[in-house]
Amino acid sequence: MDTRIPFVYADADRVLHVLINLIDNGIKFTPPEGSVLVKACMVEADPNVVYVSVSDTGCGISPEGRSLIFERLYQDPNSVDNNRAGLGLGLFIGKRTGRASRRKNLGGQ
Repeated sequence: MDTRIPFVYADADRVLHVLINLIDNGIKFTPPEGSVLVKACMVEADPNVVYVSVSDTGCGISPEGRSLIFERLYQDPNSVDNNRAGLGLGLFIGKRTGRASRRKNLGGQ
């Protein structure tokens, strides 16, 4: 763990909800021999920002799906099979939650 990352003031419940959705998607679409990585790092251009990412070695998202994955109820047809359940709401909710938190932290509505 990078010890330079400061304590982050944020809505813990919202951050946890978004991370759970992202990690769950990573696990859901990654084969057993694959991996899911959660990473946090400082943003050099702004020391007041911490960047958190979730990446995996799963099937990926089709080029056509990349512009749609944050839309409500969207599921990439190339990645849906009978072994995976979902409504297509996780990334949509995560994006809205992130935007709402950012506006709140910046003093907006």
